[in-house]
Amino acid sequence: VIRILCSTGESVNVPGDSLVEVDLSGRDLHRAQLGGADLRRANLTGSILRNAYLDEAILDGAVLAGAAMMVVEARRASFRMADLSSVGLNFGDVQGADFRGATLKGADVTNVNFRDCRLEGADLRCVRVETADFLGAAWNAETQWPEGFRPPQMTRPPS
Repeated sequence: VIRILCSTGESVNVPGDSLVEVDLSGRDLHRAQLGGADLRRANLTGSILRNAYLDEAILDGAVLAGAAMMVVEARRASFRMADLSSVGLNFGDVQGADFRGATLKGADVTNVNFRDCRLEGADLRCVRVETADFLGAAWNAETQWPEGFRPPQMTRPPS
């Protein structure tokens, strides 16, 4: 059994010995401490991850559609090919995270810190994208932006 601790004093017990491909859909993980966790291909659809700590977590291929991730800390996390459609990411700090190939279509990214993120091939047809900070982020021709939105000039090329 894996115990996910939350800084609210609550905890969530997950059967098994790995969070890879785990089903946490609809779970209340408010302020969960998941820094560095391997959540590849996990199902977090509709989960509450408000104020969660996900720094350096691996969420490649995870499904987070409709999750509440307001004020999340996910610096240097990996969301490659993840589904973050319609996520509430408002005021989140994802600086240095990898979103290559991820979809954030319909996500609310009000005041999100996307500084130094990898956004190549990502679907960023988000809500309130004009309020997000993309300083130092890298994207390419395959990155999709909302119609009429002009991303700021890229300060570093994709590596």
